[in-house]
Amino acid sequence: MRKGDRAAVSENNKELLKRGLILFFSVLMLVYIVYQVYMITHDPVDTEVVRTTTINDSVDTEVFVVRSEEYIKTKKNGTIISLVSDGSRVAQGEGVAAIFTDTEDAANYARLKNIEAELKRYNRLNSQSSSYAVNVSTMNRTIAEEIITMVEAIDDGDVATAQEDIYNVRDKIITRQIATGEPVDLDAKIASLNHEYQTLQQKSSKHNALTAQHSGYYISGSDGFETTVDYSKVKDMTVKDVQKALKASARKVPDSVIGKVCNDFDWYMICVIPSNHAGDLVVGDSVSVNMPYSAVSSVPAKVAAINNEQNEKKCAVILCSNRMNSFIAALRKEKAELVIDSYTGLKVSVKAIRVNEKGEQGVFIKEGNIARFKKLDTIFTNDKYVISKPHETGNYVSLYDNVILGGKDLYDGKIIR
Repeated sequence: MRKGDRAAVSENNKELLKRGLILFFSVLMLVYIVYQVYMITHDPVDTEVVRTTTINDSVDTEVFVVRSEEYIKTKKNGTIISLVSDGSRVAQGEGVAAIFTDTEDAANYARLKNIEAELKRYNRLNSQSSSYAVNVSTMNRTIAEEIITMVEAIDDGDVATAQEDIYNVRDKIITRQIATGEPVDLDAKIASLNHEYQTLQQKSSKHNALTAQHSGYYISGSDGFETTVDYSKVKDMTVKDVQKALKASARKVPDSVIGKVCNDFDWYMICVIPSNHAGDLVVGDSVSVNMPYSAVSSVPAKVAAINNEQNEKKCAVILCSNRMNSFIAALRKEKAELVIDSYTGLKVSVKAIRVNEKGEQGVFIKEGNIARFKKLDTIFTNDKYVISKPHETGNYVSLYDNVILGGKDLYDGKIIR
């Protein structure tokens, strides 16, 4: 190649390199500009779905149960069969237990009582067999609900309730069979039970009956704490009195005791809580007492008294209830959660809370790609979230709203991508 040709090629190469560099930097500048525009117009946001929740304003404590309890005593020895369930209401003079000297007599007597209950159920079903209105879907739903109730009772270990639920499920199924025309021979079942009942009646069942001396709740057992607290003075108990009761040991129960009757339908739970929590309580308030370590899930009660000495950091709270069942009848000393108040509403993270130009507290929610401001009606707050009261009308946060947790320079109507 001649010298002139080589020079021309070199100039061409320089021109190509120059153009390449210009194109490269042009593309780089374009990418930078697009990025800046994206960052300005695109405000990435995190959202959280609004859900309904219930929050308890509560305090952990220990309760001691006080009842007006009177021992049922007997000098007779033998097998004892309770005639009523623990926690059942009994009238004065009503039989609560029977004592048998012979174990076979005791078994026969218990079976007779079961047969009486069975016959009552079957006779009731049989007498109504011609009056059922057929609504299969409603019956199926009722049976399903009864089964769920039965399973819950079994899961809770509530044997007495579970047994009753089993009977209810059986009765509902028989009712459905009758209503839908399925063959159900109740007469044969009733005849069989009557025959068994008459056979057992012919056998000896001598026993001594024990009756309630007063009306009240019957409890078949005793724990030795029946006399720890004077029932008549329970509302006057101080912090020291309650603490003494909680530390008390059980006393020996006389051998002659076979149960007890709570003479007053009102019974008490006494406890000690910090005075700053008691400031939210007023005599007459309704509260809930949760007992997570017992078979009793929750007991409703009313505040009967709040006692504290001047400048004392703790106070004695006396709670009254008349709710009773077999599990409540067994309560004495229990770890508990005293629910002073309960708040149900819409849970919103505090990270989402903003204040608009009108000074209203609320949040921005994401509707499609638009930010919308909605107000809060706060009924409870802590350092992580607030509970907002639901509203049917008005520009308030609603269930299942997508609340914006982050974002910069948000305003009502802003486009977010």
